[in-house]
Amino acid sequence: MPAINAEEYDISVKDVGADDGTYKGVGCLLDLTGFLSKGSREVKVRECANIGVDDEKSLKKIKYSDATVKYNFDPYDTAGKKALNDAYDSAKPVTIRIELDDKDDGGTHGTYIERDCLVKEIVSDRGDDWEETANLELLSAYRLTVKA
Repeated sequence: MPAINAEEYDISVKDVGADDGTYKGVGCLLDLTGFLSKGSREVKVRECANIGVDDEKSLKKIKYSDATVKYNFDPYDTAGKKALNDAYDSAKPVTIRIELDDKDDGGTHGTYIERDCLVKEIVSDRGDDWEETANLELLSAYRLTVKA
């Protein structure tokens, strides 16, 4: 596989709350599962003490799902991979950005989706294609920025 040009990275990572200029390219997206899930909410039922009055129902806090991101990476440009590995080792949250390939000619960026997450597992397949899969615990709703 030829080296991946840093301008072609679909997946980038930074520490949560860090400036956008600190994103590091991780690799090229192969598969994405659960990253756009809104999560789920359980129903909380409050039984009323008054006979004949319907129970009150409300929704509990959102529980975000897990996600997986599978990507190719350049073994000679490992800054983003190191940031993911450091997040796994330290259990600190990171922001993952997935950029779509819809940038207009003369545009500055394609549409991108960002989410804060914890890196729960990294599974490597360092065959000819230098593939990895990161399993993520999502911590926030996704943020969508339209192409510009």
